[in-house]
Amino acid sequence: MIPGFVKSRLLNVREYDVYLAKLMQQGQFLQFGANLVRRCVIEDRSATPADLPETLAVLARLARDGSGTERSSSLQDMFEQIEQRQGSASTSPTTRGSSAGSSSEEQMMHEQVSYVLDAWMNVCVEAGNTDRASYERQCAQFLQSLQGHTTEQFFSAMIRVCAERTEKELRSPKDTKRREVRISDAFARLVVLLLKQGSPHAEIRLTLFKIVMEQIAKVLLSHYDAQKSTPGGLRNWNQRIYFRIFVAILQELQKPDPQLPNGGGMPVRSVTCRCSLI
Repeated sequence: MIPGFVKSRLLNVREYDVYLAKLMQQGQFLQFGANLVRRCVIEDRSATPADLPETLAVLARLARDGSGTERSSSLQDMFEQIEQRQGSASTSPTTRGSSAGSSSEEQMMHEQVSYVLDAWMNVCVEAGNTDRASYERQCAQFLQSLQGHTTEQFFSAMIRVCAERTEKELRSPKDTKRREVRISDAFARLVVLLLKQGSPHAEIRLTLFKIVMEQIAKVLLSHYDAQKSTPGGLRNWNQRIYFRIFVAILQELQKPDPQLPNGGGMPVRSVTCRCSLI
């Protein structure tokens, strides 16, 4: 369960690292700590050594103090694998915003944002079954889990996943009716939640919102160019995918809320500006 929380970023990994390391120093959960590092750092790369420094320090001491034992050999092998992973990552020809990134890294990001969206969908669905205070607590916990991950790359991947799922919903309207929350509506709620509570400073929240809107426009234009080069051309391109996403965000922004910067005026202008550019 914990590796799944780490992968979906529903857990504050740094805080959990400190908590787990203290237990391991008392002789508890030693094997669990080693298994967590192997799973998250080596196998699925949902975390980096920088995310689990305290746990790794305890494991390194165990490997050193128990030299010659089976546990020590296993831990030393684990650290060698981590070093190999770091070495291959540092020499890979990846560039921010470039298509040179490996497909495995793109797949990892796709899986990560899929977990995040699924978790957020659950929060949105549960909102109808809980009181407002419980919902607000869930929102705050969810925002905390996103700390350090609200990058252009993260949002670009999330928008792509949202567009994929929206297209499936448009193809199967009967299945969509059975769902309590549409993916575009859930995504819109998340975007507006970030605008309301993503930072104590309104300027930072507005900047983050503009980044999200720019990424939606970039994904849309990329999809348009890719579709244009296919044999069927633009005849097979469903523009309603992005129309539904933009409309969902506008509908969320129109709900009166004092937490919105400038009463929601600037965010609405940002949405309309991106629409006019497209």
